[in-house]
Amino acid sequence: MSIDNITAAKLETVAHMLDGRVAKPKSELGISAQGYVVGFPCRLEALNPNWPFGVNYFVDTEVITSPNPNRESFSLDIIPRVGKGILGFFARLLIFEASGMKVGDKELDKEFICTFTKRHLVERFLRYPGVSENLLKLHKYSSFNELKIESNAGLYLSQPVAFSRLDLDNCRETFTLMGEVAQVLYEAF
Repeated sequence: MSIDNITAAKLETVAHMLDGRVAKPKSELGISAQGYVVGFPCRLEALNPNWPFGVNYFVDTEVITSPNPNRESFSLDIIPRVGKGILGFFARLLIFEASGMKVGDKELDKEFICTFTKRHLVERFLRYPGVSENLLKLHKYSSFNELKIESNAGLYLSQPVAFSRLDLDNCRETFTLMGEVAQVLYEAF
């Protein structure tokens, strides 16, 4: 798939923003930029630069093989709630929105549906200074439809905005916030 000049220039801007390069995409990808955020390898990918395809952000925290392969790890999946407050009851009833697993943070429980492994690790992770605030800011800036955090791998965020309509300032802020969360994963887990 070939991309137009405007899309190519925008992709170059994203790569420059990440101190990286435009990557030769795999056969199934149309858009791919690789770089670094807070020292962690990251990339932005999309199947196609146009609607209805969104963009995906990745930040890898497993940059070296762990000296302790038996260390405990966790997984945390976050999706935004459709219905909040009293509408949450009707959302669960009419569109079968899951109630999710409570993470012990009122703001996060109100805004997101979470599923996870290893409750004690997830609760410890979310209590780190700035983590829950950064997750809320991530949703504010990116309006993500899924955020996956793997303590032994990194972060994945899916944004339902076509690359051609992607706001570069929001993209930069999304990567910055993901980098801050990745820093906690790397240092504490």
